[in-house]
Amino acid sequence: MLKKIMFVLLLAACGSVLAQDFTRLYPDVKAMEAARRSANSGDYEKAHEYYLEAAEYGNKEAQKLVGLQYMEGQGVEADPAMALAWLRIAGTFGDSRVRSSISELEGSLDADALKKADKHQKKLEKDYGDKAALKERKKWARREVRGMGTGSRAGRPNPMEQAQIQIDGRYYRIKLGEAMDAFDEYVDDFEKKMKG
Repeated sequence: MLKKIMFVLLLAACGSVLAQDFTRLYPDVKAMEAARRSANSGDYEKAHEYYLEAAEYGNKEAQKLVGLQYMEGQGVEADPAMALAWLRIAGTFGDSRVRSSISELEGSLDADALKKADKHQKKLEKDYGDKAALKERKKWARREVRGMGTGSRAGRPNPMEQAQIQIDGRYYRIKLGEAMDAFDEYVDDFEKKMKG
């Protein structure tokens, strides 16, 4: 009896760990981890590539860091107008530090540089703005769910079907419905922030 109780407790603990680990599957989280490793090793150009990847999924920290890279010329050529455009994209959820940086940068640029920043921002909105990021998150979630299970005859995934996922080199068997819920949360959280 004691062994059964211990087993149930172990399963419950694994489930809660798994729920926390789901975030490591998210593409922007993976890209940010890779960017941090690159930046820590001094490879700022590679970090920039990973920040862009994370930014595509609406990761505001990544968007801010791309802006700062352009402001400081770290891994990219310094470009204050491009820095301002990225910081504006990053500041859409109201981060006060980003808003402050935007105000300071806007105050330091001349009229031509501000126009250039506006043009950059319009282009960036298409690929990195909130609407584009939400679309990428939805696309990623659908693709992941389709790839995890065989699905029913109607082509829809069966939430009760068992799936195997790998997180940080460890394999877990879970119900496909749990993964679907986690991926839906990834999309829903971002959508709520957009409406916010």
